[in-house]
Amino acid sequence: MGLPRDENWWIKDRRLEPSHGYRAVHVMHGDHRGTVEVQIRTLLQHQWAELSELFDRISPGTKYGAGAPKYQQILNRESWLIASFEDQEAHAGLIAPEELEMHRREIIELIADVVESGSLEYP
Repeated sequence: MGLPRDENWWIKDRRLEPSHGYRAVHVMHGDHRGTVEVQIRTLLQHQWAELSELFDRISPGTKYGAGAPKYQQILNRESWLIASFEDQEAHAGLIAPEELEMHRREIIELIADVVESGSLEYP
């Protein structure tokens, strides 16, 4: 990334080092006035993060690797699916566009089913 050459800027790429399934790029700047952080994530990464927050409200600690095991399983599976999809998307010449679209829809539907169900049970 083209950041200014300044020790006050740094990047944490959680796509390379996920935290309990969380994936995004964090760009930060800090100086004597404080620190500013921007999280850059895809739509699927954002939807996953929203699901993680929802589960964390129901079962505290979920987004940090604790909480109910069923929610951890859902988040881990969805994180893996999203990472797989985004990796395939990055190499789109190797996979048919129809297959990529089918995979994208599957991920969105899985997340939507969990979020929209009143009981938050995995479909």
